[in-house]
Amino acid sequence: MGAAIPGFTLAGMAASSLLLDRIGWGGLAFLGGISLGFWAIYFSRRERWWAIIPGGVLLTLGVTSVMSDAFGVMDSGGVFFVGLGITFVLVALLAKMKWAFIPAAVLLLIGFFLGTPFVGVMEYIWIGILLVAGVILVASAFRPN
Repeated sequence: MGAAIPGFTLAGMAASSLLLDRIGWGGLAFLGGISLGFWAIYFSRRERWWAIIPGGVLLTLGVTSVMSDAFGVMDSGGVFFVGLGITFVLVALLAKMKWAFIPAAVLLLIGFFLGTPFVGVMEYIWIGILLVAGVILVASAFRPN
């Protein structure tokens, strides 16, 4: 399986160079090719669950590049964070790693707020979250053990 990453990378590079650069899908072809190499590593032996993370991140980067190159979407931050969140959901489900639900939830929440009209509200939500966290920490310091 050691040749999967360079093999899929070269195939993605060829697809990007020959046909997909002209229509704005070259980034997805190249990054998706590298992503396929990591997915091949995972699917060849399921205990290599770590390969899901770079596979998902690279695929997410490829999708965001298509959004800007082919469709002219300049604000694709929400899609980026949602893609990263989905990657960690896949780690949790496919590799049965329950800890991955924590970064998945955070990333999906950030992606939701960046990709919706609530972007301006996020400034106030962060302030509220920091305030509540600070109050909880101060209150816990004064609790008797």
